[in-house]
Amino acid sequence: MSQSTYYLEYGRHLARLRRRRRRAYAPTSNTASHDNHEKINSWVSFSFLYEYEAPLGGPSGRRSSAKKDKVSNFWLKHLVSLHEDLAKAYTKVIEQPEETPEWLTEGITYLLPKTEETKNPKNYRPITSLPTMYKILTSIIAERTDTFLNEHQLLPSEQKGCKRGSYGCKDQLLINKIILEDCKTKKKNLSTAWIDYKKAFDSVPHTWIIKCVEIYKICPVTVNFIAESMKCWKTT
Repeated sequence: MSQSTYYLEYGRHLARLRRRRRRAYAPTSNTASHDNHEKINSWVSFSFLYEYEAPLGGPSGRRSSAKKDKVSNFWLKHLVSLHEDLAKAYTKVIEQPEETPEWLTEGITYLLPKTEETKNPKNYRPITSLPTMYKILTSIIAERTDTFLNEHQLLPSEQKGCKRGSYGCKDQLLINKIILEDCKTKKKNLSTAWIDYKKAFDSVPHTWIIKCVEIYKICPVTVNFIAESMKCWKTT
């Protein structure tokens, strides 16, 4: 086994372990159902903090810094008496996005230098720290949407970015390296092309995001929540 193949298999092994740990850590009762994509009430059960351990640090108890809402992931994870009320609040916000509080969609943006040439504004990468409560809410929606897309096989197998169980660019780079090694070993001809989009994420209009979720038949309640929350996005 080549070194590239080893790293690729090791990455997939880690992804499998994370999925097993998530299932083992989830409670056996009061778990939100994935069966009906249209029922928003089934999306946010009071056990969601155990179902979606990723935004809360998982069973390891990993602490995360407080954001705009000053809420620490660690305490939100372990104050289980609050979970049922939080689930009700989340459900209300999703169904009635016009009642979303302003602080929920407000982030703090930090400019991180990409190079040592800090005089040029182009050499900074903006990173926005979102409120913990908003990240949990969007993580729940992302989880339900991902389940819906996978169950109906709507995502192409070639897609690596923004896909659960994938390492994005790392996966593609490893696959590319394996192909190159195979061609060198067997002395094959190979032509490849890489396309680098400048500010790819920044250049996507919000209207196209809404159009995409509508094309994929995502729950209309969710589409409405995303569209309304976009209008309230702001950062300081």
